[in-house]
Parts: sequence; structure tokens; C-alpha cells
Amino acid sequence: MKLKNLFITGLLLSVAFVACTQKEEPFEEPEEVVPPQEEVEGDFTYIFKIADPETKTTFGTNHVVWEADDQVGSYSSHGTTKTLNKSTSVTMEGGVPHIYLRSNVALSAGDMAYFYYPHNSRNNNSEANAVTLEIPRNQVSGSADAMPMVALPYELTEDVAKYTNVEVPTLQFMNLGSIIKLNIFSSNASFQGETIENVTFQAGAACAGTFTYDLTAMDEENPAAISGYTETDVVVSGNAASPTTVGADKDHGGVFYVIVAPGTYTGSFKIRTSRAEYVYNSTSRTYSRASLKPLNIDLASTNWTVVTGYDNTIDSPRELAEFLAGTSASDTDTYTITADLDMTGYTITSASGFGGTLNGNDHVISNITSSVPLFAEISGSVSNLTLDGAFTPAQTVTEFGALAALDNGGTYTNVN
Repeated sequence: MKLKNLFITGLLLSVAFVACTQKEEPFEEPEEVVPPQEEVEGDFTYIFKIADPETKTTFGTNHVVWEADDQVGSYSSHGTTKTLNKSTSVTMEGGVPHIYLRSNVALSAGDMAYFYYPHNSRNNNSEANAVTLEIPRNQVSGSADAMPMVALPYELTEDVAKYTNVEVPTLQFMNLGSIIKLNIFSSNASFQGETIENVTFQAGAACAGTFTYDLTAMDEENPAAISGYTETDVVVSGNAASPTTVGADKDHGGVFYVIVAPGTYTGSFKIRTSRAEYVYNSTSRTYSRASLKPLNIDLASTNWTVVTGYDNTIDSPRELAEFLAGTSASDTDTYTITADLDMTGYTITSASGFGGTLNGNDHVISNITSSVPLFAEISGSVSNLTLDGAFTPAQTVTEFGALAALDNGGTYTNVN
């Protein structure tokens, strides 16, 4: 998702997420057009424009914009008949994002349409009053995909003839989560300029995870509360392609965004940089829905320890790269991957061997571009790990595997 800086003077952080009031727009006679090629015979298509087309969601003065092919989930209801969840792609027409809602029955005036973002395939057999959404435990700073959004229910104003596309007024999406904006700096010059690899918010209470939401209960004044999430911490990684560094002062800090469920938390922030690990203990703070709350952290005032080795956990892309470069067949320790690892910008060197235990903890290693496997040889065990990348073996290689070039009595469980 791309970030677009909008220089808006006088914009207060405390109101950065206040939803816009939905505007009434005159209904225009539908223009008969050729249905999209992917439309199934018998389906009916309704085209919705998105209110405030510039903004999918907001991070202070940074707005995340809608892009073509963003996946939105949609439902509709016709009397007692409810269409099942469908994923619909956002299209950009004249710079304005549009969503195509398809129904297997002709919708009439008074029927309802429901939308949420991002689409979740777990809802494919659900109805609008039982949608599973998620504030993920593993996030990337600045990504809108960690922020669940729900549109206000829309009531159709007219019937639509068969095989006809019709444009209806705008949709208004509202955010369900809350954002903590960390401004990380150091009054001690020796800490300044360090690359921030990840931030872990240990909330001390459930602050993320999946939850069930009733789209039919969405209301502009009193949006339904969310509950049922179970994760007590959130791990936010930096963007390797555009690293965030520790700033020199409060006005020039490195900014990290942490998305949590609305609530009151007393916890701590563990900040890992290229040099050290810092712990900041927070007082009790309340985070409201659809709001952004800033928090200034001076690393010179925190408890901190220099990172020396791994403590047998792999928390960042850098740690994975260094682990592979340093381990061997004589290594019989147990290691655990604690977060999804985006390897964009990192070069992989095959480990000469591995005799220990590596538990991926159901995480994904993604965006690997490599001509070598992770391990030259495995005699230990690997479990609960998914590799998602482009492995292109060198032309001189006759045998190749993305995980290992040679199996030497290793064991593999749930490796994809």
C-alpha cells in the first residue's frame, strides 16, 4: 500500500480518524453498459463509488489511498435471501475508486448492501451478521491491511433490470481499530541513527486477533464494539525498503504505527534496533476506536540491553539472515521464529548445515529472492513454516530445494 503525504495545515492528530459525514448525492439514471467479462450469467451488478476517494485510512498527515485491485468483501440481502460473501476488486475510474457488488438475485429498492476491508476468505460461507475480521498480531508499520474497515450499510433506492450495471451513491468506510503512533528518538547521541527493526507492544490484555462483527449493526454514531480477540501482544516490523531510524529529538523521531483493538492497556514497548533492545514501560492508556494517539519515546530514558546473539528466537529479517550465515550441522539448539519475516532487500546465504530444531510457529518467510536454498544440508528438524518467494537455482545446480539442497536424515512437519 502506498503512502501519500498530504500537507494539511491545522490537522490535529486527535481527530485524524474522525469519519466524514456521509453526503447525499442525487441519484442519476443508470447508463446501460456492457457487463464485465467476468460476470456470470444471471448475476446482477451494482457499482458503488467510495466516499473520500483519496483516503482508505489515515496515519497522521499520511493518507493510505485506495488502489486498483484492493480486495473488498461484500454481501447483499433481498428479503430473507442473503448472498454469500464475495471478494470484489476496487477499480479506478477517473481517479475515483469503484466497487462492483454482484448478486445472484435481482435486488430491489429497500434491499441492503454491506462491505468490509480487507476481504477475508474465512467469510466465504458467512452472512453479514457473522463476519470474521482481524487485527493481526504481526503487522508492518504503515500498512493499511492491519486496520479492519467496515462501510455503513447501504439501502438500495431502485430496482435493477436483469444484466444491467447501475451506479449508486457513495460508500463511507469507517475504521474499527485504534492506532498508536510511536515517535522514537534519543537525547543521547550514541543511540541516534540506529535502524528500528521491530516494535513489540506487550499490552497485558487482549489487544489483537480475530473477532466476529455484525455488519448489519454498523451505525455512524454508535458503531458496534468489537470483542473476542485473544492476542495479548502485537509485533510490528519495519519496512526494509524504507528503513525507519532513531531520531535526534522529539521533532525528528522515527515513526512506527501500532494498530490495536480499542481498549485500556498497561503494558510495555520492546524496541529492537540494529544495535540494541530497549524496553519502555507505559502507564495505563486508553485507545479509542478510529483515533490516533501519539506516544513519544526517548530511548535514553528506557531500560535497554545490547543485542548479543539470538536468545534462540528469530524476530526480524536481519536475524534470519544472520542465523543462516552463522549456523552449521553442529548446531543442535532449538530456535523459534516469532513473526512473519519479509525478506525484501535482504540477501540469503545458505547455512552450511543445521542439526537443531527450527519451529516456524506458523509464520511465513516471504519475498525471498535467492539462487540458493536456506540450508545446504539439514540433519535436524523444521516445522510449521511457509516459504513464499522466488528461488531460482544457479544453472550449474542439478538438485535443488527451496528449504534445503540436501536432506541428511532431517524431519519436516507442516512445511509449505
